[in-house]
Amino acid sequence: MINKVNLTAEQLMMVRDEVDRKMKNKTALFWIWFFLGGLGGHRFYMGNTGYAVAMLFFNWMTLGIWALVDIFVSWKKVDEINDRIEEEAIVKVMALSKQA
Repeated sequence: MINKVNLTAEQLMMVRDEVDRKMKNKTALFWIWFFLGGLGGHRFYMGNTGYAVAMLFFNWMTLGIWALVDIFVSWKKVDEINDRIEEEAIVKVMALSKQA
């Protein structure tokens, strides 16, 4: 994890704006899974297009069990995605600061 302690208030605000704009919401994930989980909708939301297409075509073979189990995996994956988004935003802001 990249340390954001050394960032100024303005830089932290820039990071927060970027993260708020790109972050994935667990409530939205749940409702997308609830209505479109069997079709891989929640995976499309998270940006896992390949995985989502596989679910779209093969979830019926597991009688929907894949989608049922996948919500628990996806729930944890959202935290990882949001952490990665924050790290990328910090790196971007730090790079912009060095250029100025």
